[in-house]
Amino acid sequence: MLAGTDGRMEDPSLQLSMQHLYDRGWMHLSSNEGSSAIDLLSLAQLIGTPVHQSNIPLIQPIVPRSNDAARHNTTSALYGLNAFPPHTDAAHWPNPPRYVLFQCYRCQSNTPTMIVDANPILNDTNRANDLARAVWQIRRVTHPFLCSAIVDGPRGRAFRWDPAIMIPASSHARQSLFSIAEQISSICRDAPITIQWHPGDILVIDNWRMLHWRPSIAPKGGPRVLCRIFVTADPTS
Repeated sequence: MLAGTDGRMEDPSLQLSMQHLYDRGWMHLSSNEGSSAIDLLSLAQLIGTPVHQSNIPLIQPIVPRSNDAARHNTTSALYGLNAFPPHTDAAHWPNPPRYVLFQCYRCQSNTPTMIVDANPILNDTNRANDLARAVWQIRRVTHPFLCSAIVDGPRGRAFRWDPAIMIPASSHARQSLFSIAEQISSICRDAPITIQWHPGDILVIDNWRMLHWRPSIAPKGGPRVLCRIFVTADPTS
């Protein structure tokens, strides 16, 4: 992995970026500003507690793959090199991780990562309460379970969304499906944030607030290798 130094964590520009993460739901550290000197795991431990499933490594390589080459039941297995939909990472977990960290390990592709703020949904009390009453089923997992798109907990309210694995399991959810999909599409059209990758770049997103996706991969594009770490909640929340 990319090497780094713990001393870099005290850099004022990094502290400002951390405040950006808490205030706006994301932060982007460019390799031009020294992000390649930051160890991704050290940054994850600074933000909270890194977590992973038993069969998945703590630091996961993220490489675009065709449907046939992708691991079974993954998003790539469903969409291949086509565009991914806006989604919450690890929405199939009972409690999705609070933060997701990405670092560009190698990139000769111009395919960006797109992010969008779902706060308009969370801050709309009527919409959020309506979604909280709807029941969804998490599928494409070993043990399907029922859940809500709104997760209320001691550290705040989270929005869970992944159309690849969530299907309506109640009449309320079926009635809400079209309108919430339309609202997400509208937010993605009106206020998308584009992250263009360069080796060493780091992106951290608040996974309870931000949705992310990538456009389709160009057939003759170069390699695009990201590393990903899931983090629970920040120590002060």
